[in-house]
Amino acid sequence: MRSHFIIKALSETPPWGSLLAAREKEYETRSWQTRHRGWVAIHASKMFPDRAKWLCWQEPFLSSLIKAGIATFRDREGVARVYVSRIPTQAILGIGFLADCIPTEELMHGNRLTGKERSFGDFSPDRWAWRFERVIALPDPIPCKGDRGLWTPPADVCRQLEDLIISKVVA
Repeated sequence: MRSHFIIKALSETPPWGSLLAAREKEYETRSWQTRHRGWVAIHASKMFPDRAKWLCWQEPFLSSLIKAGIATFRDREGVARVYVSRIPTQAILGIGFLADCIPTEELMHGNRLTGKERSFGDFSPDRWAWRFERVIALPDPIPCKGDRGLWTPPADVCRQLEDLIISKVVA
């Protein structure tokens, strides 16, 4: 008999979902908190604003995308570059265990963040930092429409994610 996990999903604007799935960032910042703890699918939203695309060519985004191998190539001179148009959108990129939801003031006051992590989130006052552990990137993104808030993926996607959790974590 198959065990069932309660899997929720969180949509993020590209490239932040890719960075989280690649374990280049640990926190996702939001204006709201959640009491949910457990497995959360990391989803890249459909919308990829020009400002977010521009950030992909700035540090530390560029180095992290290259390190993670996200939409990268080498030019004629051997320099690593990023194809922004190939950064996944409207797809589930991975899954991570949401371990905590911390007021951003607590993280900033304790100086617990690296400069890179600060660049990847909005840690201004009155916000929340969602801390992810045990993040597993999918070998191939799963096309899927997203939603606002924490949402439940379709049953076939949940089954694929459950299989991934069982094979990588439970086994």
